[in-house]
Amino acid sequence: MKSTGVLKWKLGLFIVAGLVLLVLGLYFIGKQKNLFVSVFPIKAVFNNVSGLKVGNNVRFGGIAVGTVDGIQLLTDTSVEVNMNIK
Repeated sequence: MKSTGVLKWKLGLFIVAGLVLLVLGLYFIGKQKNLFVSVFPIKAVFNNVSGLKVGNNVRFGGIAVGTVDGIQLLTDTSVEVNMNIK
């Protein structure tokens, strides 16, 4: 009889720990993608964006202020970068 109570306690602890990990994971992913803060989109045209990828941080003065949302080729020499800025 005692073993059933211990098993229920362990199962409850396992479920609570799983839910905490799920919430923390969603929070950190949302923080990286700017899901929980107000952002405004900015489009800029550059001649060279070598190494730039969607999801990279946008930095201003060495401080991360947003993320790259999209990259689009306009012509052979110009690239449009869509950014979400906090």
